[in-house]
Amino acid sequence: GDGSGSVVTIAGGQTGITQVIGFTITGGGGTDGGGLRIDSLSGPVINDMIIVENSADEGAGVHINNSSPVFSRITIKNNESTGDGGGIAVRENSSPVFNDVVITNNNSDNGAGILVRDNSSPLFDHLTVAGNEAQSDGGAIYIRNGSNIQLANSIVWNNGAESIYFSSTGSASVMSIDYSIIDGGNEDIPLNGSTVNWGTGNLEQDPLFIDQYSLQWHSPAID
Repeated sequence: GDGSGSVVTIAGGQTGITQVIGFTITGGGGTDGGGLRIDSLSGPVINDMIIVENSADEGAGVHINNSSPVFSRITIKNNESTGDGGGIAVRENSSPVFNDVVITNNNSDNGAGILVRDNSSPLFDHLTVAGNEAQSDGGAIYIRNGSNIQLANSIVWNNGAESIYFSSTGSASVMSIDYSIIDGGNEDIPLNGSTVNWGTGNLEQDPLFIDQYSLQWHSPAID
């Protein structure tokens, strides 16, 4: 991209027939979704992508609005938002699915890795959120206004203190966490009136990363 707007935009109610597969998105800019913008009740399939070094006011890497895309085998890194959601912004009744996604070294005000807000219900499975930096709250995940997040088989590590953060603005949200490694555990998550369902198999041990977030053989993340 040339920094003036989103590199890829998917809108107008696109279905899973629309597939974005196997290339790098970089150099995007603009207001929402410098790299990839998905909106208007769209549900595309996004596979085997690298989304790197994009900027935006919100959702510099990926911006999802009122849509339900499915992501698999994605790396989202080194993106920067002047507002919220450095890596990903999920908002306005969106229900995306993320499988095998690495979100690392992104920056923003709130939710450097991921912003979830406004009655959205994302599902994260085999997610790694590491090394992201928020200027305010939620280095990993910032949750606001009536959202419901499911996180399983995932690692949230080294994103600063209180890296999963519930905003006190808007209605209460819920997050369910199972079989995941969470830096600081559930005690390090400010609830502000919201709820964490701390489920089965969660750990607080160092996942022992090597080589850009692959795992050493004796990592506690390997069962």
